[in-house]
Parts: sequence; C-alpha cells; structure tokens
Amino acid sequence: MTPYGDFQACHPKVLYFKDGWHNYTYWMAYTPYPNHNSAYENPCIAVSNDMLNWTTPKGMDEVLLEDLSDVEDENIYNSDTHLVYNEDLDQIEVYWRYVDDNKNEMILNRKICKNGRSWSEKEECLHSYNRKEQDYVSPAIIYEEGLYKMWYVAKKKIFYVVSKDAKNWGRPIEIPVEYGDNYVTWHIDVIRSDIGYEIISVAYDRSTNDRSKMSLYYFYSEDNLSYTDPKIILEPRKDDSWDGRGLYRSSILRIEEKYYVFYTGMANDESVGIGLASGTSIGALR
Repeated sequence: MTPYGDFQACHPKVLYFKDGWHNYTYWMAYTPYPNHNSAYENPCIAVSNDMLNWTTPKGMDEVLLEDLSDVEDENIYNSDTHLVYNEDLDQIEVYWRYVDDNKNEMILNRKICKNGRSWSEKEECLHSYNRKEQDYVSPAIIYEEGLYKMWYVAKKKIFYVVSKDAKNWGRPIEIPVEYGDNYVTWHIDVIRSDIGYEIISVAYDRSTNDRSKMSLYYFYSEDNLSYTDPKIILEPRKDDSWDGRGLYRSSILRIEEKYYVFYTGMANDESVGIGLASGTSIGALR
C-alpha cells in the first residue's frame, strides 16, 4: 500500500541483493499515481524478501521522500523514480525528476541512504532550464567501475552520459534505436549483465502521440553502441483488466538465468498498478 492509502503505484525500479541489504533482498523505488493524479507522483520506498509481498522498511524514518500532494498547481510535480546501489560506498541512492512546467524546468534530485533507515538531505544532480531543448525523461542509472552511467530519453530518443559524482555529467551520446512503424521511446530501464547492457522500454506511435496504449520492448548491446532491434516482450491485455489499457515505466532484473520484470499497468478507468512477470528467457515472460 502506498503512503496515500491505495495500491496505485508506478515507475518501479527494483534492486536485488543476494545476501540482503539491511535485512531485505529486494529494494524498490516507485511513485504513487492514483488515476493519473500527478500531485501524488512522489518518490517512495518499499522492500521485500519474496518479490510479492512489499512493505515499508522497518525503522526507516522516511519512505515518502518528497511530498507535493498539497501543491494545487498541476504543472508542478515529481516523476520517474530510479534506485541505484553504489557498492564502493555501500549505499542506495534514490533519484527522481522535479518538473515545473510553468517555468519549463526540470531538476533531477537525489537522496542517499547508508544504514537502511535514514536519508540524506535532497541534493540537485541535474538542472534543465529549458525542457523543450533538453530534458531527462525516465533516467536509468547504474553505478559500475567507479562511474555513474545514465541513459535517459529526450526528444523521443535515448541518450547516454557518464559522471564520477552524479553531478558533473559528460557529453551525451545518442543510442540508436529503431522500432519501425513510426514508434519512438518514452520510458526505459537498464541493467548490466554478462551479455552486456540490457534495456526495456515502452514506445508509442509518434503520429498519434498516444502514450496510454504502450507495450514493453527489449533490446541489448555488448558495447553500448550497437543495439539489437527492439522486440515486444509484454503487451497490455486490451480488456478491463488492471493492465488492459497500456503499459508504462517498468523495471528489469536478471537473477542467474531468469528474468523478472516489474511492470506498470494502466486500466481503462485510468487506475494504475505494478505487476510481476518472469521467465527463463526475456521472450517468454508469464
């Protein structure tokens, strides 16, 4: 249940800890999004030891990391949570976007937890003063080899940047992705595995600009330069189910030889929720 008393959550990012991190195997960042009400689209934390039963971390002093639910201006909101583990410092880091459409601005914020209970003060990691020219939609960040590596969406394309401190970022590199049929990227997640960089995304038809009926795609690269063609791995059920209207920002895990995808589903009544699909291959999720 979200801090707002319902189960309408989206934007999941899940981390797996084989030996647990402060008593929990799985840590999730997410945002509530009841009936697409952006006032409640605020960064939250949940934990689990079985992927199915999620709860508030015991003893954590803050699971709702920022609350804009009392802001009456619908053009000011949070979105797009992401969770990163920095193994060098043994800490988890939550990132999210703060958007002010009145000013055409976006700030990528971060909070850090080192002990499984308390969080640092909010800090600014990126600031776009003109979202129409430069945005950072659905940032997907991993930490490896002493670097923060971030993929994000801008102008319906995927870009990649690197930083040593998650504040000073290098030159963006475009990641070429071709869906065909006039489709473009909206939200993504990225993991690093033994086969390279694996990405899941949702995409939509640019001619209709309808982001309510998206499917989930998968593609990967050994070198982060040349990616395979995106393949659909999960589709909405197209009925009155909780995920019957369309899919949204999702999270991918690969544990040993099995894939787990925590996906956001949208219903025809505009309610949202998070589901779990898994399989021994990414093309055979159930």
